[in-house]
Amino acid sequence: MKKIVPQVPSLNVVESLEFYSQKLGFGDRWQFNQNYGGVRTPLELNFCYYDNPDFSQNYVMRFEVEDIQSHYQNCQQHGIVYPHGLLEQKPWGVQEFSVLDPSGVLIVFYQRLSNQ
Repeated sequence: MKKIVPQVPSLNVVESLEFYSQKLGFGDRWQFNQNYGGVRTPLELNFCYYDNPDFSQNYVMRFEVEDIQSHYQNCQQHGIVYPHGLLEQKPWGVQEFSVLDPSGVLIVFYQRLSNQ
């Protein structure tokens, strides 16, 4: 295997592309049509239109980052931190926080604690 490219369910692909590029800092956007597109930097994600919100509202992605504080501050500035997912240290040795994308996909950013 070479890599994993998640296919993320989206209720609106254009809105998802804007959210991931403008608020989360993903670049190199591409779009095939209104129902399919993606981002390639720093990770590759594809977005596919699904008209059933259950698909996206039951989808979770976890991203390991190096500087959790700067990611958290960026998401706070954009007002996208999930109220039930504020930055906190977890007993399994990470600091993490959560964001919901416009379709309801839960995105968890985490950083491993150095002493774990």
